[in-house]
Amino acid sequence: MGLGRLATTITGIILAFLFIVGITLYRAGEGGEQALIPWGMMVVGYVFFALASGGVFDSMAIRLLRGDEETEAHTGLLAWSSLALLVPGIILVLSDVLHPTAAPYFYLSLNPESRIAWNAILYLLYGGGLLAFTLLVHLRGASGPLARRIAALTLAFSLLLEANLGMAYAVNVAVPAWYASMAPILFVALGFAIGSGFTILTLRLAGVTTPLLRDYAEELRYTLLAVAFIAGWSLVGMAAWGDAKATAVEVVAGRVAPVFWLGFAVTGVLVPLVIASSRPIAAGLLAIIGLALYLAVPFNYAPQATRLEVNPFYMLLAHAGPAEAGLWGYVVSPETLAFIGGLGVWLLLVVHRSRVLDVLGLRG
Repeated sequence: MGLGRLATTITGIILAFLFIVGITLYRAGEGGEQALIPWGMMVVGYVFFALASGGVFDSMAIRLLRGDEETEAHTGLLAWSSLALLVPGIILVLSDVLHPTAAPYFYLSLNPESRIAWNAILYLLYGGGLLAFTLLVHLRGASGPLARRIAALTLAFSLLLEANLGMAYAVNVAVPAWYASMAPILFVALGFAIGSGFTILTLRLAGVTTPLLRDYAEELRYTLLAVAFIAGWSLVGMAAWGDAKATAVEVVAGRVAPVFWLGFAVTGVLVPLVIASSRPIAAGLLAIIGLALYLAVPFNYAPQATRLEVNPFYMLLAHAGPAEAGLWGYVVSPETLAFIGGLGVWLLLVVHRSRVLDVLGLRG
């Protein structure tokens, strides 16, 4: 094992350990069902990994269906990376459920009006399709018509899952900045952008230096522009709509403004746009960090911190005491530890793909 591979393995082990510790501490703590910020970093974590997994698969599947021979040569690697990203996401979903053993009731007692219930269905459909596709590619290759049919079907499930994850936010009438927002299309764009970043890292970890790496660097630039446009237009919509205006002000000029401008706009969008052609690895990594920060704070935290319950007039009518939705307490938590640690699961599965495949009896 070379020094680079050893260092990557050690990093993965440390992160995976933090993943376990974060989940353990979160499950041992008090439930946050009635917390001022009920949708915490655990939710951000599994949304992030679902979008990342879907983004890697979506772009790969589209290229495969178009007959891109270079993509076909690396389909097994990219499908495996997509599956490896979904694993920590599924674990975070089950860890966030109050009673994980009761999860089957999502399916046995399906509420068709619930976006969250449909998330459970779509996670199963997308995960099942992704697993079937990955197994087929490693057993028989990606050149046959069956692989393309499964890729097309799984692509549809992936896009539906990404959009429906956004709908779970957009139907939330208690949070004005989320309600009737552009979250579904924003999440699809985020999926492609985050997925481009992870695809670049996956190819680099596998030692791939073909033009495909540069193609994904260009894709990263275009998808980042799409994300920036949709996020900016969403803020314009919020600023013009009643109670959602407080969120727009908070994001642009309030407590979370440094995260929005420096973390998202500069680190996650501007710098990757400038350096993507010359330094695709750095661009992909910075884009992943910046988009994760955007999901966690401007998108997930700020709307909850400025919703009706923390409006002073609402509090006065409810005869409630003052509320404080601290950003520090939201970020520094076991949930964040679990979110960041999930990257170690992906890293170990990608770096040691050959060994895992050997154990499973599959062709690399």
